[in-house]
Amino acid sequence: MKKDIKQIHLNTLALYFLILVCGIGLGATLIFCLYSIPLNTKPKQLFTFEIPPTTLEEHTSGPYKVNPQVQNHTTESTTPTTNKVVSNNTTEVIKEEPKHTTETPRPAISSAFLHGMGDEQLFWRASMVPRINKPPFKKIPKVAFMFLVRGRLPLAPLWARFFRGYKGFYSIYVHTQPYFVGEVAPEPMFQGRRIPSEVVTWGEISMVEAERRLLASALLDFSNERFVLLSEACIPLYNFSIIYPYLINSKKTFVECYDREGPVNRGRYDNRMEPGVTVEQWRKGSQWFEVDRHLA
Repeated sequence: MKKDIKQIHLNTLALYFLILVCGIGLGATLIFCLYSIPLNTKPKQLFTFEIPPTTLEEHTSGPYKVNPQVQNHTTESTTPTTNKVVSNNTTEVIKEEPKHTTETPRPAISSAFLHGMGDEQLFWRASMVPRINKPPFKKIPKVAFMFLVRGRLPLAPLWARFFRGYKGFYSIYVHTQPYFVGEVAPEPMFQGRRIPSEVVTWGEISMVEAERRLLASALLDFSNERFVLLSEACIPLYNFSIIYPYLINSKKTFVECYDREGPVNRGRYDNRMEPGVTVEQWRKGSQWFEVDRHLA
């Protein structure tokens, strides 16, 4: 009986020893395999993934905002490249000609400006009219508010209350003196809405040129249907919910023009204008206006 018990203990110890040896051998094998894998390549492959092309297109497409980092990887390179072809222990270097794109180069501009185009390029782009009336996207008509100011917009808090809650129904464009380097307004709807400008002097043709820049910049957005010229002294007298439908549904434009005797109106007439413009044809009006897209 005692011999049987000893035999059982021996068998048990032998089994435990066999399991221990197998465990040590398996552990040594795993350690050897892990050390044989290069650390600079394998771990990267374990944790990297590729983004599907459709996902990039969904997040970077659009006319208003493009991720510059993604754009740099998708544009074609204009520098020459070389490819090496190895065959029969010989290497042949093939040079590829640079690929030229037809895309119009865009100058680097500050984030405070809406675009970086000069007058010639801006007016050329603004003169384009779509041949197809029905747009390929759902268009919500917007009102373009064009501010012709000297520098800071002191009444911006009132305009911020006027615009608040109606994003997508309006556009803002600001023309300041070019030497103004401050912030037009701290409100978010005025950020990045300045356009490239030139010096404007009251009573000179430079004021008309500034108006043209504002109109041309606003015409680049095909959703803008009404255009309002404002100064830093203008304030809204009614809520946006009243102004917007009144302008969008109107069939008229609002340009002041009147005939009045006195030095302010007829007193500014110059006889040298005859016979092209007679005193009966002379009219005066305020600089500020509201027009539709056709007239703009």
